[in-house]
Amino acid sequence: MRKIRLRSETEYRIEVNDNGEYIVLDVADPTFPLRLAQYAEKVQHAVNKLKTQQDLVNKQKDKKGKHILSKNEYKKLTAYDEIYKEIRGYVDELFGEGTAQKIYGDRNWFSMFGDLQKCLEPYLLEVYGDKSVNEFKKMIEKKYGNEESDVI
Repeated sequence: MRKIRLRSETEYRIEVNDNGEYIVLDVADPTFPLRLAQYAEKVQHAVNKLKTQQDLVNKQKDKKGKHILSKNEYKKLTAYDEIYKEIRGYVDELFGEGTAQKIYGDRNWFSMFGDLQKCLEPYLLEVYGDKSVNEFKKMIEKKYGNEESDVI
């Protein structure tokens, strides 16, 4: 059986790890800006939810936990774990199933989603121009740019 692969000149293959795996960014896809805007909204909502959860935990009296973490530390880190999973799902919605695993592997870190934005910025600038990319960049930097956040 013959295989046909249609390839667009507006398709960028971006290598995302040391194993040679890549994601595809097709800048001619008219739905991409919409998905990007939805991604930004969902991330905003997730971060707001995390901040609310952290504020609630901070108001509770802390107690010794069963292991190395106090009760409040455990609740805070569990909330982070849930948010990372949620936002990884949004990355998969934006670029396709399995993208977050390709990019991040099994690791999570506070600025990981901002790091992705920084890597994609040159491609987005080329296609969508300075205004829309800068708005997206400001949103990400506001959420993840300050690694000394008081959220945890």
